[in-house]
Amino acid sequence: MARYSLRDGKITADKISISGKLMVSDTFDNVLATTTVAVASTLATSASGALTIALQPDVPRGFAINNAFQAAYATGRNFMFVGYDAKGNYISESVSVNPGAGSTAHTNNAFAYLGSVYPLTQIDADASGTVAITLSGKLGLSHPITNISDLKTATRYLTAGMANAVGRSNYNIVSSATLVNTTYDTFEMDGAAADNLTGSTAIIRYLTEFQ
Repeated sequence: MARYSLRDGKITADKISISGKLMVSDTFDNVLATTTVAVASTLATSASGALTIALQPDVPRGFAINNAFQAAYATGRNFMFVGYDAKGNYISESVSVNPGAGSTAHTNNAFAYLGSVYPLTQIDADASGTVAITLSGKLGLSHPITNISDLKTATRYLTAGMANAVGRSNYNIVSSATLVNTTYDTFEMDGAAADNLTGSTAIIRYLTEFQ
């Protein structure tokens, strides 16, 4: 049982519990294409140092790793991503890229800031080529979302001059909550609409529990 006291118009308590949920809205303005290269590197067989980060995510985003090794029999590589998420939490994630040219892996987390990326394993001595790390369609939410049904609306705001845009208008990009990941608090933009969201503004409205 919590202890509390009231004195001089102030309440002092050991613990206060607040139930219920709050409606919040995250705006992702003028999102870059998912093909935008954030990190690119030619990997030598002995490569082990941090890769050069060419571009920070425009909004809290996930990353895609494209294996462009010239040898299809190249072994997979593990890459460590380190940075911060949309809530300001320090996060790190190891991502495995499968063997073979053209294979792609994705981070589960969305990064608001990417501090470093570095390989954890080396490639085959017979393999050469590049690994390109691009932005993905995964958007990071600024508050926890505990149930997929807590997603209420996901809308894109078209910019004048874009394909399918008439001036500036709203277009609903999802009618269900299947694109939400409640473990990583993300929304998957890639599957939200058949047409490209590049250059538009995505607005995600959802319920979050009081923290």
